[in-house]
Amino acid sequence: MITRLENPADAAELFESFHDTMVLSCLSGMMGDVYAVAEWPLCSAAAVLGDFSFFAGQPSEELLRFQPAGQPYCLLTPQNDMWAAEIRRVFGKAVSPRTRYAFFRDASGFVPKKLREMAALLPEGVVLSPIDDALYVRCLSEEWARDFVSNYESPEAFARMGVGFLALRDGEVLAGASSYSSYPGGIEIEIDTRKDQRRQGLARACGARLMLECLERGLYPSWDAANKISVHLAETLGYRFREEYIVYQWEKEKEK
Repeated sequence: MITRLENPADAAELFESFHDTMVLSCLSGMMGDVYAVAEWPLCSAAAVLGDFSFFAGQPSEELLRFQPAGQPYCLLTPQNDMWAAEIRRVFGKAVSPRTRYAFFRDASGFVPKKLREMAALLPEGVVLSPIDDALYVRCLSEEWARDFVSNYESPEAFARMGVGFLALRDGEVLAGASSYSSYPGGIEIEIDTRKDQRRQGLARACGARLMLECLERGLYPSWDAANKISVHLAETLGYRFREEYIVYQWEKEKEK
């Protein structure tokens, strides 16, 4: 039997080897949920936030099958090789490995003067705007922009915990950098540009402006990259690369 933990911190010891800030969000109770095999002491647990599930402790088929059951898509992050092997065994062709890129949580490479300069490098007619209630709704209405705000249940929740900036031209959303999630003392960055607006420096400007805002608020803007383009952008902004790691992309339709 799987249960949602009322006190997520009960599973903290199982997740000690994880560096991902979304795990911190879940364990703190700030966002997301922690599920566990219902036994004591806890031996298997999953931290779940948005499209991501992080698995810790003893590999459990029951826990793996519980997590993606109601979703069409999920990124499964194994704690170790044993969890990775169990993911492949349980889901077979429904999962495929994906490489992600982690960075140190270290602000020593952030140079405010340089960030301000990058934030100001915008094409003519483009402005940066903080995500307010109206732009929160706008992001939800555009599929490519949903993840800028979708993990916050309301505009009020985003205003309370989140932070983000969009690149706009005549009110049209072209790009953005925002909090995919929040954890005590920081955020996990979500950054994207509409496909037809790429290669104009919009993501760089939005990212730099978001980082400046976080530094002013005393928040750390964590970065985790899904591809080499994102790695290059992160390093341009002052992040220091730590390591590659493997996640498994699960798709419900591939189980048919």
